[in-house]
Order: sequence, then structure tokens, then C-alpha cells
Amino acid sequence: MSDKPFIEKCFLCERPFHGPHVYGRYIHQWDTSVCSQCYGANWDGIPPRHHSRLVSHLQSKGLTPPKHNEEGWIDWPTD
Repeated sequence: MSDKPFIEKCFLCERPFHGPHVYGRYIHQWDTSVCSQCYGANWDGIPPRHHSRLVSHLQSKGLTPPKHNEEGWIDWPTD
């Protein structure tokens, strides 16, 4: 297996980034990859109305979004 980075597509913004852990991260619980820019920009939660695709993805996998914070945004899973 090579440690050479490859191009991954961010689930939230759909832009390409070098993965798997170079400029982004894989969210195991959600079976998705996100770029560092989206992860950093949404550090305090993911607004569901701006990322309804994420909600649909989680529902299609039989997952419920993690608890919503005070703003009503979806919290990132903790490992």
C-alpha cells in the first residue's frame, strides 16, 4: 500500500483535495470525506439547511445526524 496522496472529493463542497489525510479527513461514522477547508469553516457545526445533502446521505445509511448544538447545527462526530 502506498502512502502517496490521491485526489478525493469533499462531500460538502464537492471540490477535489489531496487525500486521504493530507488536506482533509475521512469521517468514519458518516462514510464520507471532507476537505480541511470545509471542516475548519464548520468547526462549530454544520448548518443542515446549507448541507441538506449530508442529511439525506445519513438517512440513506440509516443514521441519524449527531445531536444538534444550540444553533441547530449538526455536530461533527467524535471519533
